[in-house]
Amino acid sequence: MANLEQARAGVSGRAPLWRSWAATLATIAASFLGLHALSTHLSLWPLLSYALGFVCVVTATLGTSAAAPKSKRGALLVTLAAVLTLEALRRYGAVGVGASCAVLVALLSAGTLLGALVGGSIEHPGHLLFVVLVSALSDTFSVTQPQGPSAAIAQSAQMLSLLALPWPMLGTGQIAPFLGVGDVLFTSLYLAAGRAHGLPAGRTWLALGAAFFVTMLTVAATALPIPALPFLGAAMLVAHPAARRPPQRDRRRGLAVVCLMALAFGALLLRNLR
Repeated sequence: MANLEQARAGVSGRAPLWRSWAATLATIAASFLGLHALSTHLSLWPLLSYALGFVCVVTATLGTSAAAPKSKRGALLVTLAAVLTLEALRRYGAVGVGASCAVLVALLSAGTLLGALVGGSIEHPGHLLFVVLVSALSDTFSVTQPQGPSAAIAQSAQMLSLLALPWPMLGTGQIAPFLGVGDVLFTSLYLAAGRAHGLPAGRTWLALGAAFFVTMLTVAATALPIPALPFLGAAMLVAHPAARRPPQRDRRRGLAVVCLMALAFGALLLRNLR
């Protein structure tokens, strides 16, 4: 009987989180549609239009990530629905503002719930050091090397329209891709891990916001695809000393995995340079 009451209390406690998460998604979708309707009635400098779009997407990502509840079943069901939605859009060649809004909601939904599930399951804040190192290596390789998934997606207009968060470019009437779904997932992961281990929430928000800002400036200055995960990870390590101190028992194994990955990526890089 006690177990039944505890289960009911757990479900009741999660309900407000789900409502908040769903309301955040609905607000973002409505903002997307509203701004697109206004976009052709405005006249903005292209760089300012890009900056506003980037800020809106980052705000949407942080807001949805902060509201995402930790739920294995929910994450799997929502991810399945998101995958089916994206596959339907790909198969039937759906385009336009409605399709772009569906992509935005699908990527935010799946990315934030999966990130919250993984981040909330991290056993020690020091394990974030290994998450940061592995994700930074993987994202850098993925973006900069021709055979990397991110580089391949960037070369395909269809894949880019399905796997990167879109947002209206004010003053143009166009919808442009901004962040990849991996950036959403890791943003949610870091916020969830911070909550799970009592890391100061203000520092996490400030760190991730600053990392996205630096990413935006770098992209604007270079006009090149820039991996965001190294910036996000570095910001978390700077903001939270606990994230830089993994348990003694896990250090050797974690660093071994990181070194093996670095050697593998280094070998692939050397092969590409020949």
